[in-house]
Amino acid sequence: MPDETPPDTRKNRRYSNKQVCEALDDSRGMIRLAAKSLGCAPSTLTRRAESEPAIKQKIADLRELELDKSEVALFEARDRGEGWAIKFHLATIGKNRGYVERIESTGKDGEPIAMIFDIEQILGSEAFKEYDRKVRAALAGQSGDVRS
Repeated sequence: MPDETPPDTRKNRRYSNKQVCEALDDSRGMIRLAAKSLGCAPSTLTRRAESEPAIKQKIADLRELELDKSEVALFEARDRGEGWAIKFHLATIGKNRGYVERIESTGKDGEPIAMIFDIEQILGSEAFKEYDRKVRAALAGQSGDVRS
């Protein structure tokens, strides 16, 4: 229900909780769409929800309802035997039964992946020279903390 009030007179307009809740109902709890229908910024509704528990609860209730609808659609697709729905259901809700996809990254023939870094490039020339000096000093048994 778009507001027909000219944009310049909407500024600083106060919307009743009923108007806000109706806009949220029409938008299925989507703040940006509700704000557009009221003719205000989304941040206005976000702030209003923070200060009005009834509006905050309305948004939460509508989002839960939409989530329930999506789950019902998922279950219906699963019940029709649609593979994507079965896989998604098992991968999300069935995780506690071991239906989890994992990606294993290994090197050739299952060996660990070798990672080679160019410390000089990472640290920069001067920092690398200092690091190199400390490593050489530590290896030579001289005092020098490699970690600093």
